[in-house]
Amino acid sequence: MGGCIAHILNHIVKVGLKYHNYHVECVRKAVKYIRDLKQKIKKFKKAIKDVGLETKKFLCGNSPTRWNSTFKLLKTAYELRDAFVEFGIKGGCLR
Repeated sequence: MGGCIAHILNHIVKVGLKYHNYHVECVRKAVKYIRDLKQKIKKFKKAIKDVGLETKKFLCGNSPTRWNSTFKLLKTAYELRDAFVEFGIKGGCLR
């Protein structure tokens, strides 16, 4: 029974995420862009410090088939939103 409920919940969340796919993809692209090179990671960590965020969290990867990893990605990106602006990603999708 528990597995069935988890499957249903997973399906509900995936359907809900489809309505926000553009925004989720923007966040995924921004995170991938930053995590792509050590220099960018270093610059983003500096941006975190520069905006006064005191956190040990960093941008995590994402598996589109696991909604909980998408949730973690979005939650962390939201918490670090000021660092994105400081880094130079000021809204809009990376192209």
